[in-house]
Amino acid sequence: MIVIELCIIKINNDMKIIITGSLGNISKPLTIELVKKGHSVTVVSSSPKKTKDIEALGAKAAIGSLEDLNFLADIFNGADAVYTMVPPNNYFDPNLDLLQYYIGLGNNYAKAIEKSGVKQVVNLSTFRKRFWNFIWSAQCRKNIERIRFRN
Repeated sequence: MIVIELCIIKINNDMKIIITGSLGNISKPLTIELVKKGHSVTVVSSSPKKTKDIEALGAKAAIGSLEDLNFLADIFNGADAVYTMVPPNNYFDPNLDLLQYYIGLGNNYAKAIEKSGVKQVVNLSTFRKRFWNFIWSAQCRKNIERIRFRN
């Protein structure tokens, strides 16, 4: 069992939060908790088949590719906070340059965040460490909302 604790600066009771990672092991329970707390949540997925499942959780589905910078910037625009992560790829593909895959999506996230003006970002890093590495605003120490769930 993994216990996840996220820290999001609480601006108001209805923050607009974007979640990447579709309905994965972290993104789905995170979406459920944020919706339960009254936030407006948009879940990014590359699969149109996930739309109904996302909407059943009370979130809005945004279907597109993380490799599409304009799509990301449009989705991030107006968000109070964004949760980013790099989804799994076909790691058995001998033609996959894994480092370039991570760098490419990381660069897309950085550019979309800068372009959209998002001020709060939580990033799940799975490439460099075995443990969850969340990065958040330095203001997290005060006026925060903690979101804790077990997976």
